[in-house]
Amino acid sequence: KKKQRPVIQFDFSSIGESLVTTEKILEAKIQEYNRLKEESRNPEGMLEAALHTLSLSRLVSQGAAYGGRETKGGYAGKNDIVTDAHCRVSESYLLLGMITQAMQHALEGSARSLESNRNPSPQVLTCVGRAHMATGDIKKAMGLFDEALMAIKDEKGEMAIEQCEILCEIAEAYWRQKKHRESIDMLCDVWTVQESKYGADALQLVPTYLLLGQAYTKLNEHDRATDHLFRAIRISREHHKENTKSFAEACVLLGGCLS
Repeated sequence: KKKQRPVIQFDFSSIGESLVTTEKILEAKIQEYNRLKEESRNPEGMLEAALHTLSLSRLVSQGAAYGGRETKGGYAGKNDIVTDAHCRVSESYLLLGMITQAMQHALEGSARSLESNRNPSPQVLTCVGRAHMATGDIKKAMGLFDEALMAIKDEKGEMAIEQCEILCEIAEAYWRQKKHRESIDMLCDVWTVQESKYGADALQLVPTYLLLGQAYTKLNEHDRATDHLFRAIRISREHHKENTKSFAEACVLLGGCLS
């Protein structure tokens, strides 16, 4: 008599429970990465946290596909969580001056978007643009930044807060080309958008005030520089952020302007 093959049953509930746990760990690692990024003091720690998010995001993505469901936090805009993680890793490598590795992860993030039949999101375009700018290919970087900026404006309007990060990158690109006034104009655009969204004394404006202070300092326009640096320092103190790199840099620059 022919034996019947045993029926193998998978316990998808256990997969789901494990997936939820991994998602929670991933969320915690992303929060750790964001905290380290804000403090700007530990790029090695940022890289370690970013690499952890990449490993965890792959597990979550694979588990979600196997279990037949979308992850809880599976998409941020038009990116999946693995693409986002590649961007974090690329950013961390750039801070450490490891341009080859940064470019590799930026391109992997872009390729993953294309493989999923999605156009690269503004975040991915900006990530790849940063990597190209680090190699000295300013023209390529500017093209990617412009593409990212137009995508945000088309989707969310001229005053979308999401454009500020890209505008700062464009300002940096202008500065590297010694187009100092264009760079400052771009930073002033960032200031306008952020102020309309958060208010003039919001913590989110501190990096912009610092960048403007740096720019005016390099042009020897110390009165304008001190105005922005004083704002950066005052707001940081009001929010108890004296332990950040931005606060330290603002204090050093202000001391130079006043000496």
